[in-house]
Amino acid sequence: MNTTPSTTVELIELFVATAILIWFFYNPWQSLLIDITRQRIFEARDQLFLYAAEGKIDFSSTEYKRIRDFLNLSIRLCHRFSLGSIIASKISNKGDLEEHPQQISMLDTIKGISDYETRRKVENMMVEVTAVLIFFVILRSFLLLTLSVLLVPLILAYLLYKGHIKQLFTRAGSIIERDIRMGGV
Repeated sequence: MNTTPSTTVELIELFVATAILIWFFYNPWQSLLIDITRQRIFEARDQLFLYAAEGKIDFSSTEYKRIRDFLNLSIRLCHRFSLGSIIASKISNKGDLEEHPQQISMLDTIKGISDYETRRKVENMMVEVTAVLIFFVILRSFLLLTLSVLLVPLILAYLLYKGHIKQLFTRAGSIIERDIRMGGV
């Protein structure tokens, strides 16, 4: 193999750039994602507290406690969320769910909130928290990030074809609008 000095330099540059990219992905990028995700969940928990402080949800109600505990647990453990941990959790919990089918989902908990407007707001808040956690897992995984970059155009084309793209943009717009009102952007 006949290599010229410029080819050798280009190979060294490629290896250095790849090493820097890998270092960035597994160090500052991961920390940034964890911080952003925790901040969004903190905001949701603060909003839940404000609903309770306004008297829309009782502080001692089961609904408030379960939702608050879910948000606190998400904040505390979000640094552990990954594709591998989700798969392992799903496999290990399969038998547990069969033994304890009476476990109540978060949506069923939210349905227990008596005030319709508050229930709708808390439901939207929890949908946003779930979306943030899903995006967090996708952005943390090199495999999922790569697949999403390849598949997002196909998914958007499908949504456009089925007529659901307006709902997607409306939902994204409302999230961005909320950020602007809160001074986040």
